[in-house]
Amino acid sequence: MTKKDNLTKLPMKELKERLVLKTIKGRKYYYLKVPFGLSSGPHKTKKVMEAYVCSESSSDDVLRKNFEIASFKVLIEILITLYRFTKRHYRSTCISNGEIKLLEMLRFSYNVLLGTYSDTDVKRYENAIYTKYVYGTTSIEGNTYTLRETDLTLNEGLTVSGKENREFYEIENYTKMKKYIDSLSTIKIDIKLIKKIHSIIMSNIDDSCAGEFRKVDVGIRGSNFEPIPHVFVESELKKILKWYEKNEHKIHPVELAVIFHQKFEEIHPFKDGNGRVGREILRLMLKSFGFPTIFIDGKTREAYLKALDSGNERDHKPLCKFIVGNLIDFHNDLIENAKKTLQIAKEKNLEKYFKHKKIDGLLKKFLSM
Repeated sequence: MTKKDNLTKLPMKELKERLVLKTIKGRKYYYLKVPFGLSSGPHKTKKVMEAYVCSESSSDDVLRKNFEIASFKVLIEILITLYRFTKRHYRSTCISNGEIKLLEMLRFSYNVLLGTYSDTDVKRYENAIYTKYVYGTTSIEGNTYTLRETDLTLNEGLTVSGKENREFYEIENYTKMKKYIDSLSTIKIDIKLIKKIHSIIMSNIDDSCAGEFRKVDVGIRGSNFEPIPHVFVESELKKILKWYEKNEHKIHPVELAVIFHQKFEEIHPFKDGNGRVGREILRLMLKSFGFPTIFIDGKTREAYLKALDSGNERDHKPLCKFIVGNLIDFHNDLIENAKKTLQIAKEKNLEKYFKHKKIDGLLKKFLSM
């Protein structure tokens, strides 16, 4: 991807347009202000990071140099604010402190650093991630489309010769899914949304059961675990939805979403499509907390199913480790972008700028990773 601009080459007029002038005791000073949101359940809030640049009377060279320093200060303060915010508000029994740091680097890079790229590149990046997600979540269930074929159907609406109609609709339905999700002003995971997701996923595949909870008892192929009787499906779903809402402000967002995912698959509310619905809900939960999507395909299917089986025995650590590792590995390029930002701060000896904020210790810990 290409950055919108280079800080050292940005025209002075455009550079000044990014700043705000504050008058203090009759003198004017340039400040850099960057708004960002902390999207974490009931703790959702919007903050503005501010950094002093220089006085209005400063030379262009001083302005440019200080603008670059201020930019890195703001970026790093956002990263560390995210980390401290998470550590302050959430507990975790399945995710290590080192993993939490990497997850915050990921969230920071995905929500903040991507904003330094062109809108076209960001859209292309998001489409590529979604295409891989669709390819993975359908291939787990036996769809034989390749990644390239998934792209042709999902993004260009083309059919692929030699494939069953069911396989085509399994892919094509995710085009409808994206349009529906994008049309929502807010996303609230509830019974209505769960049924809607299922109705889209099963459209033209099995319309007789699309959007309806199972009316029979079922087993899970390849597992000795037996889901609850069908008469308890809705009541059990309401229980885990209530549990999710109750713990939104207590449990680490990724761990919370993972445990919900396991419990959902354990209930197995539909006759067919439970895996795809469950992973879509997981994707939306992660998205609501500012994380990109997961990517599970045939190569990781066995490890994923084995981790789900452990959850049936009330051991959620394997699935948490699997999903956290999946996020970190699949989006390693985003994490590397965050590390590069930290490395530049280290090379420019910016630690000294943070001592008055009492975050220099945390910065050093990040820099040592």
